[in-house]
Amino acid sequence: MIRPDAPSHPAYLRTVRASASYDFVVTVGFATPWTYALVHDVLSSLGEALGWGALPELDPWQILYANLMGSVVVVWAALRIVQPLPVHGFFDGIARILFSAWMAYALVSGASRILWLFLTVEVAWGVVQLAPWLRNRRPGAGHGHRAGRPVGQGSGTTRLKIEISVPESHAEGVLEALHAAGAGRVGEYARCSSIWKVTGTWQALPGARPYDGEVGVTQHSEECRIESVCDADQASAVRQAVRDAHPYEQAVIHFLPLYEP
Repeated sequence: MIRPDAPSHPAYLRTVRASASYDFVVTVGFATPWTYALVHDVLSSLGEALGWGALPELDPWQILYANLMGSVVVVWAALRIVQPLPVHGFFDGIARILFSAWMAYALVSGASRILWLFLTVEVAWGVVQLAPWLRNRRPGAGHGHRAGRPVGQGSGTTRLKIEISVPESHAEGVLEALHAAGAGRVGEYARCSSIWKVTGTWQALPGARPYDGEVGVTQHSEECRIESVCDADQASAVRQAVRDAHPYEQAVIHFLPLYEP
């Protein structure tokens, strides 16, 4: 079976955030009846000026659906701006391809040609977010390996063990970010991880801004230790996703190569 791996390069997360910023800017005006009326007038005037046709006259149902779209997209964009994850890019890419199909249908049905401006950008964002996933397809079964070598060696993929310390209050959020970034896949099983309580000890030095404790004081706090696995080429994306979800100024994230005895 072939399955796609999450794109691991930090540039992909910047692409996810950039697409979200575009969505926020373009659709925030659709989120309320008053702002949508202004957007409608601008787009309709532009369509007439370019000879592409005006928009239909405003009516309560049109305003309602425009506000629904604007509200949902603005919130979805805010999530991807605050915490961009590879999986967000995957699902946003699928949504854009679907929406592009419906815009094409509207154009064929006689909608104002000003829709071409949005369709072109929509297709572009869909392609750049889905293409890395298609390039990362690989067999879903376990990788062959030789004794005494890192697991995955010989197939071009090294497996890593992940160790994370996090306050119990944020453990579920970090675990979700970890899995959303592609970690925790073992053969035909997903979201594989272990979690248990530990006691963490640290002392914040001058200049630090500790989430827990005070500068110069040795702190002992209850934490959770999370362990999971990922491929080496996923480590960058996993690290960024965990850091975005982690409350500590210096998040403790270890990647250890796995060896088969």
